[in-house]
Amino acid sequence: MNTIDNLELGKQQVVDFHVNIQTWFNGTAENKDELYQAIVSTFNPSFVMTNGDGKSMGYETFVQWLATAYGIFPTRQIEVKDIEGYATFSHVIVNYIEIQQTDELRTERESSAVFMIGEGQTMWYHLIEKWI
Repeated sequence: MNTIDNLELGKQQVVDFHVNIQTWFNGTAENKDELYQAIVSTFNPSFVMTNGDGKSMGYETFVQWLATAYGIFPTRQIEVKDIEGYATFSHVIVNYIEIQQTDELRTERESSAVFMIGEGQTMWYHLIEKWI
């Protein structure tokens, strides 16, 4: 694959993840176990996320938390916009704005994600969020 294809894979991974995580948070999956596997299978075991508060979470903590988060935000809507990035033969960096709306509470964050490319698939490797 070339770098343009890799960049498109990374951008699509951002969109797909947010669709899946909204369904997970809403508790509306047709098959909860399939959705859980669809989400966690896109994360590299070395994945680290740093949230807007500066706290970091690794892969194991993330997947354990995810298992407990099904249906905890039944009205949450998630939007991603301004998706842009850069790709090499083995990595993709994608920057985007994420907006979460739960009833009257609205949060916005600027996110920067690093994906590793392997076998035509993008795997979340590092995510940094900043509140805006």
